[in-house]
Amino acid sequence: MPDLISKIKKLLRLSGDALDDVVKMNVEAALDDIADQGVDIDTQDNLIVKAVELYCKWQMNHNGEADRFEKNYTTLRDTMSKQKVHRQVDGDA
Repeated sequence: MPDLISKIKKLLRLSGDALDDVVKMNVEAALDDIADQGVDIDTQDNLIVKAVELYCKWQMNHNGEADRFEKNYTTLRDTMSKQKVHRQVDGDA
């Protein structure tokens, strides 16, 4: 997960470590939410990273556009939950 947190910090254009705890908490919450929809988060492919980025931007009200990021996040999360390639195999949850 440290690699994912580093990627998200870069995507959020954050430097330093002042907000590391907030970013980590949001990354974990995003992954939990995505997994709750039946998406296999172990792959952490580009779509998973994008969904986590959108979630963090929503939670941090990035550029004052929380509503836009929430809509984009939920749309991507829900789409991934319907795709076979992103579904958890029974027993993986």
